[in-house]
Amino acid sequence: MLLPFTKAHGTGNHFILLYLPECPTFTLDETIIQKLCNTNTGIGSEGLIAISNHEKYDFKIDYYNRDGTWETMCANGARCAGMFLYQKNIVNNELTFLAGDGEHSMKIINDTTVALTISAPQYKSDEIIVENLSGFSVDSGAKHFVVEVNKNDDLDWYKVGKKIRNSKFFPEGTNVNFVKKIDFNTLEVITYEKGVEKIMQSCGSGSVAAAYHMQRKYNLDYKLNIHVTGGILSISTNDTWDYVWLEGPAKLLFHSDIDISKL
Repeated sequence: MLLPFTKAHGTGNHFILLYLPECPTFTLDETIIQKLCNTNTGIGSEGLIAISNHEKYDFKIDYYNRDGTWETMCANGARCAGMFLYQKNIVNNELTFLAGDGEHSMKIINDTTVALTISAPQYKSDEIIVENLSGFSVDSGAKHFVVEVNKNDDLDWYKVGKKIRNSKFFPEGTNVNFVKKIDFNTLEVITYEKGVEKIMQSCGSGSVAAAYHMQRKYNLDYKLNIHVTGGILSISTNDTWDYVWLEGPAKLLFHSDIDISKL
């Protein structure tokens, strides 16, 4: 069976996009997701976005990490999905969609930039000390552990992030976001993502979680620039953090087909 797909990325966080109406007989499961995302023998990706139609919303997404596990939301992947549908003339430049964490709005700003709303962040723990680092669990559509580090710190992010992700405090695992305060409207965020099990070029919902914690702690601006390895994300919110927009690039790299019988 030939499976049509699109490869895309948002600030270096790269995905396989599947538009399920184009492949109605295809069945997703954990094994096939792992095979498709395998860098050596498949397409290669950090995650897979399954896009489907919805009677109430412009579209619906399901996000899967490259190990096949389902996750509630992926902001970078959602932007790519919206750009994909917009370029196929399936949706307008202002739309609503459904993800695992609920309803979102989206605006296509131009041919490379998309903004979307993020679920209102919430603290899910008091301070936790793990690996001699202080952090807080924050849910911003997905679960994150936010750790503030000094501006000049250069830890072994992978090693420390992996230990925190697998610590006793998080029996189901967690994404880990190391955040540095650069100034009152600029942060740097470094993310170890569970299910991908590596340091990412970018994590959208993790950047929002980190921004929420730092803005609350230091009374930062309500418009923040988040520097990630793959580029810059912009966050705009209000004083109650119940109206959050995340803006950043969404780039479609190529469209192709893969014979899944050869995976």
